[in-house]
Amino acid sequence: MFFQRNNTTRDSVKRFLAQVLAQDCNTVPQAFSTDALIVCEAGLTPGRRRFPYRDPYLLMVSFGMGTVVSTVAPRIPVVRRLLDGMHRDEIFSGKGMHVLSQLVTMDDQFLAGPDLKFSCSQQDFTPCKPPRGLRMEVLQNSAIHSLYQIDGFRHALRYAEHSSRPDTIAVAGYLDNDLIGVAGACADSDDLWQIGVDVLPGIQAKGVGKSLVSELTHRVFKAGKIPYYSTSVANLHSRNLAQSLGYFSVWSEIYAVSDRKTPDQNKLGRH
Repeated sequence: MFFQRNNTTRDSVKRFLAQVLAQDCNTVPQAFSTDALIVCEAGLTPGRRRFPYRDPYLLMVSFGMGTVVSTVAPRIPVVRRLLDGMHRDEIFSGKGMHVLSQLVTMDDQFLAGPDLKFSCSQQDFTPCKPPRGLRMEVLQNSAIHSLYQIDGFRHALRYAEHSSRPDTIAVAGYLDNDLIGVAGACADSDDLWQIGVDVLPGIQAKGVGKSLVSELTHRVFKAGKIPYYSTSVANLHSRNLAQSLGYFSVWSEIYAVSDRKTPDQNKLGRH
């Protein structure tokens, strides 16, 4: 699957993301630009993000227009009936979550989200200067594994040496030689890298996390990739951090999760 990756402008990044999310949902990019509710059958399509598939699958995505729901065939008529007549805002609110929770609970699943997804272009990127005394170290690929010996940075690192979504770049922040924060990028697909950040308690809101994400974003662009950043609806600090660096909101998603483990090397879906 050939995607036209271009991280230069906001429009080019959004077009690329629509291509990737269309593969996630087994639909076409144009589905995200309509006001309709579109329910399609999930499939293991090439080019999608490399999350492990959890059967029965359910993923809901909105780019701010309508809603696209990707799920397994037996659920399609049920989802259409449950969401019939609902506006996008209702679907992504307590009302929609309630009716869909009843559906997925029957399969020992629960709904996660809504998550807000941000991305950035080179044109929008607004780097920041690190606070005084912060030393940053950049690690790549297998060099990142040395950080796995230190717990507490699980929003930033995958802590997995063999993964279909490997850690590719990490920026570690030190104060007086003490590790106080890490920002990491993992390859959710070949060209779309997800950014996460963790800062030790007591250090937050002092510019450390912002500086680490700023340096990491620069490195992702330098690698020719497109960064994206995920937050929960309630995490206002994380949202503000991303937006202060030039990240812009692109889509929202809700997905079904279960406790069953699926090998991620041969399945796709949400981890």
